[in-house]
Amino acid sequence: SVAKGLDWLAKQQQRDGHWDAFGNQYPLSMTALAGMCMLMEGSTLREGKYSDNLVKAVNWFMQRAQPNGMLGNPNNPTEASRYTYGHGFGLLFLGIATLQQGFGDLAGTLTLPQGDGLGVLVTQIALGAGMTVLMQSSSASMTVALTAAQGGLIGLNGAAAVVIGANI
Repeated sequence: SVAKGLDWLAKQQQRDGHWDAFGNQYPLSMTALAGMCMLMEGSTLREGKYSDNLVKAVNWFMQRAQPNGMLGNPNNPTEASRYTYGHGFGLLFLGIATLQQGFGDLAGTLTLPQGDGLGVLVTQIALGAGMTVLMQSSSASMTVALTAAQGGLIGLNGAAAVVIGANI
């Protein structure tokens, strides 16, 4: 079951906050992927069953941030192999964790159009299209919409309409 898998994953986290593959390989990628699993369970940096694990993972990543913005150290043998994968997955994990936290804070103060009427649906689709124009990325718009849904800012049907609008 998913719950057992997440519990096993939590037990595999190293004391410093990272996960790795066989032979201590790919710590950047493994930490990002494990962290995203816990985020998708619904835990955030502030609350949830895996909150402590997420905070440790974020802190581990932040300790590896280079002055030029790259995550990890390409001169470290365990991080050098597939370095860009680790950086990319790490950015995705950190971005989702940050968005999720931000939308959780906004949920009580911002009202987005919700409901089942045609006008609401058209507004949500237009919102998705507008976000894509502003961000120049439908993938980013989809991430924002899904994170907003998970944070309680918009319902699942509304998020689906925003995703459709982002891909028009």
